[in-house]
Amino acid sequence: MPDPFQYMIALLAAFTASFLAIFISQLAMRATIPSLARFVFMVGLVLGLWPGYRILGFASRWPPVNALDRFLMIVLPAAMIVEFIGTVRVPDDQHNFLFRFSSFCAATVRFAFIVSVGRVLWHDSVYLSSVESNTNDWPPFIAFGVLLSGAALLYVALRSSMILAFRGVSASLTAGLVMSLLATGMVTMLAGYIKGGAAAMPLAGGICGAALALWMAGKKTGPATSHGQFLIGISVTALFSLLWIGRFFGQLTTFDVLMIFLSPHCCWLSEFWPFRDYSNNYRMVIRMAAVALILLVVLFFKWQQFMQKMIPLIAFQTE
Repeated sequence: MPDPFQYMIALLAAFTASFLAIFISQLAMRATIPSLARFVFMVGLVLGLWPGYRILGFASRWPPVNALDRFLMIVLPAAMIVEFIGTVRVPDDQHNFLFRFSSFCAATVRFAFIVSVGRVLWHDSVYLSSVESNTNDWPPFIAFGVLLSGAALLYVALRSSMILAFRGVSASLTAGLVMSLLATGMVTMLAGYIKGGAAAMPLAGGICGAALALWMAGKKTGPATSHGQFLIGISVTALFSLLWIGRFFGQLTTFDVLMIFLSPHCCWLSEFWPFRDYSNNYRMVIRMAAVALILLVVLFFKWQQFMQKMIPLIAFQTE
């Protein structure tokens, strides 16, 4: 049976470890090379996530044997590397060619990663043709269409998130992503995939701790915009991957997945008339209320479906 107390301990452990590792490292690295500070930030996030996953019993297995293993061992580390590369730039004041070339390389790496996420998670599954086992549950053109659609959705979400971050909405967006990760974990568990839902808890705690550490360290050392973009990129990719796993290896519906994945982008609501004329505090409340409302609706309907399945079982056991 699921143990909510254990999930809470894992979330708090990831939150605390991530906060301490990143806060201390950012204070210590404030006067050093920016790229080195970003690398230390990435290491701090990894150190923060590790205790949470250990508490939940996730083991490091190579080669990975299922989609969750591939997410933790391949996709998540690759996402961190891609976001790290994306924040490294050659100064454009004197070396214009080098700046353009570095930007092109970063964009190429990001594009290749986005296209490959769904395929990596699907590896050796019934959604891909297998000559050896003569299985072809999905025609190749359908599988290709789904993979292409997923890659396009992830690309648009990342672009939308980065634009919001540049508009100064990174704090609200990060909070919305944490809320979405928590909702992903809960609805995946309600759908019957307990371990898939549990995987979202340390991520939510670690990202929340990292964001808080950045905010507190920024008050002492100045804002670290690139770190915030790094964290948002990781969060969007992790949210996409967990929802992809829940949809194709759990019992989440496409409606559930789209509602949760797109909910953080309700932060755009405050950027349009008439809300853009409000104060920053009111706009933040509007953003958080919009995200929370969508997630609560999804959770409510998923809970209703869960209870409809459980009531006959409870009635049978009491007879």
